[in-house]
Amino acid sequence: MRKISVLVIIFTLLLLVSAQARMATQFNLGTTAFQFVKLPVSARATALGNAYSALCEDSTALFWNPAGLAGLKGIDVQLMYSSYFIDTGYQYLSVAMPVNDRIGAIGVAVKYVDYGTFEYAYPTGYTLQPDEAGDTFTAYDYQLTIGWGKQLTDSFRFGLGFNYLYEQLEEWKADSYSFDLGFTYQNPDFMENIRISFSAGNMGSNVKYYEERWEMPVIARYGLFWNFLKSQNHDFLTVLEFVQYNDAAIKSSIGLEYTLNQRFVMRLGYQGGYDAYDNISGGLGLKLPFGAKGMNLDLSFNPSQTLGSVFRAQVGMQF
Repeated sequence: MRKISVLVIIFTLLLLVSAQARMATQFNLGTTAFQFVKLPVSARATALGNAYSALCEDSTALFWNPAGLAGLKGIDVQLMYSSYFIDTGYQYLSVAMPVNDRIGAIGVAVKYVDYGTFEYAYPTGYTLQPDEAGDTFTAYDYQLTIGWGKQLTDSFRFGLGFNYLYEQLEEWKADSYSFDLGFTYQNPDFMENIRISFSAGNMGSNVKYYEERWEMPVIARYGLFWNFLKSQNHDFLTVLEFVQYNDAAIKSSIGLEYTLNQRFVMRLGYQGGYDAYDNISGGLGLKLPFGAKGMNLDLSFNPSQTLGSVFRAQVGMQF
């Protein structure tokens, strides 16, 4: 009874966070700080249309849903590089490991976004001084995350994450802290191949830019994972996700993954509500023997007719 009460309380709190995000949307469209925290990580996840919060059981769960850390079987390291729009690129590195059944699993991750080098723009008619010719400046962001996930019952996983966020444009700087939480539910008796999830991210204090304060971009994710066909040589699964921001309209995604002989992977995704991308995404994966566990190589492709396509490459190792 005590376990059930704890689960009810946690679920209620999550619903309240979600409701707050939904109510804020109509008033705060496009008015939050630190937009880089929305940039998705994991080539596998982006190939599936960004539907991943119910499926993730690797160290990238630190971004999608910290409860997924509880599914780790050993040390997991993931490194991703992503091209992005207008000469922007970003990288993501995550490391996580299970400690023991009592403590659960812990992990750390860093995301770094590089916007490149910019030349100063001077007013029309302005005469450049010799030391001003060719002057440039840079802009970048980074996010440091530590997280924890634990299998609380046979069906229920729960996780927490804490973030430090930093942004710099020329000499202007801003930083803040936020936290994430999430759960997954998968009953081993009557829904062994189905998992549902909820996570809420980037909840924290307002960010001060110059003399004004801006809200954080709170993100709520509702996910479902279904492994509807699994055999020795063939594995089919599908994932579904709805994402609610406090500064944008709701997004939806669905993905399909097929694995042949436990090694060759093909992925296809469809996403709605993401203005920057086209609706279709896709990717390939390869699982290779490495050490005691193995390694994964993944590629994803997100086409965009307006801003240019986005490619992501990822390598992961399990020990």
